[in-house]
Amino acid sequence: KPSKKEAFAGNLNHKELPTTLNTTVAVPGAPLPFTMSPAGQITITGTGGNRLAEAAKQSIGTSTASIQGTDGGNRGCAAAVSIMFKRATGKDIKPGNPIVLSTEDLYNTLLYSRQWVEVSFNQIQPGDVLVTARGSRAGHTGIYAGDNRVISNSSTGFRGSTKGTIQSNYSLTSWASSIIPRNPAQSKVFRYKGI
Repeated sequence: KPSKKEAFAGNLNHKELPTTLNTTVAVPGAPLPFTMSPAGQITITGTGGNRLAEAAKQSIGTSTASIQGTDGGNRGCAAAVSIMFKRATGKDIKPGNPIVLSTEDLYNTLLYSRQWVEVSFNQIQPGDVLVTARGSRAGHTGIYAGDNRVISNSSTGFRGSTKGTIQSNYSLTSWASSIIPRNPAQSKVFRYKGI
């Protein structure tokens, strides 16, 4: 019998996610557990971290509520980063796992992957992923979009106007003062080297 994680991954139909980059991709029928955009299209341009930042910006408004394992989007921040990364690169953020569901799993995936490098919070650039793993309190993750904006899933206990949606909901200052203190020992910024 497959585990819940294997069963979920099998039902995700992640091969239908858009993988063509630098073009507009229509997703007819959108058989995904999240919406692409009102028109079912997204366009990603740029290179390097700018691709991740652009994907994050274009993901604003995307719901995580229907993704199994996110408690109606209330625990969807790692799933949101998975979605934004997939849109930017056409790849799974954790190879073989299209949606990462926990900040601990995401933190360890990025920490031990050769495709990611840890950078100082003071050296953050657009497209970098901020992760605070769960400690004694809930963790959180998002993508730095530039212009002092962090884009992440809005959920119970975290900023945002609509729970279970991707929003531009933190500045670097508010992230440093409200998210990092939740688990300072496991709060890091990661940069993707694979683009």
